[in-house]
Amino acid sequence: MKVEVTRTLKNIVQLRYEDGVLKVVANRFLSDKRLKQIIEENAEWIRARKQETNKSKDSVVASKARAVSAPLKKSTLKAPRNQDDIDIKDVFAGRKTLVLGDTVRVLATSSTRTVLDENTLYIPEKYYQSRETRVKAIKTYLRKMAMLYVSTEISNFGSRISLCPAKIEFREIPDAWLKCSQAAQRILTIDYRVVQLPQNLRQYVIAHAFAHFFHPIHDEKFWKCVSSVLPLYEDYSRQLEKYRYLKDV
Repeated sequence: MKVEVTRTLKNIVQLRYEDGVLKVVANRFLSDKRLKQIIEENAEWIRARKQETNKSKDSVVASKARAVSAPLKKSTLKAPRNQDDIDIKDVFAGRKTLVLGDTVRVLATSSTRTVLDENTLYIPEKYYQSRETRVKAIKTYLRKMAMLYVSTEISNFGSRISLCPAKIEFREIPDAWLKCSQAAQRILTIDYRVVQLPQNLRQYVIAHAFAHFFHPIHDEKFWKCVSSVLPLYEDYSRQLEKYRYLKDV
């Protein structure tokens, strides 16, 4: 049976059997191991949907879906939005921000913790009062997200090419998304705001960083190395320019 998995920022796991394919929608933070367990736990339901589909081509029957309860580590976004939907003035004002390429609004909460829930980032009321404290609270949250989420993406990328960095540092880098001054020591220094970028652009930044482990300068060999893992890297490089304004927030 063919399985298609779509990762989402929604705090859900949903199974749908359609046209001979098990279509799975799952939260980005749910591990592949746990997702496999969920599919196995719902094997009986999947078989039933398969039998119904074989008996009837009725689209209503064939498109039944099951929402599965599963423990997820992060409460995340409700509706992905395009970069073009953003009012940049709101981002600079700390009224909106980007997380994993999606736009979220920023509101106050009586809680003492900053929490991402659905399509809203809630920050404590005491930090919400001024633009300066709002932006600072947002940046603190983004740094934590980068340490959790981007670190995992870096580890996964390193596993694919059998190379692990000795150290990963997250900082604010004013004029770039990464620094490669210590490539020989395999130290990655990445701007934590990379966690605001869409997945393909995060992968581009990560691939760019790893390429410097082998090639210190941007010569033909360097770009050939990047191209070997990201053939569309030139498109990604151009797209990355659209997010340069995040450095000035």
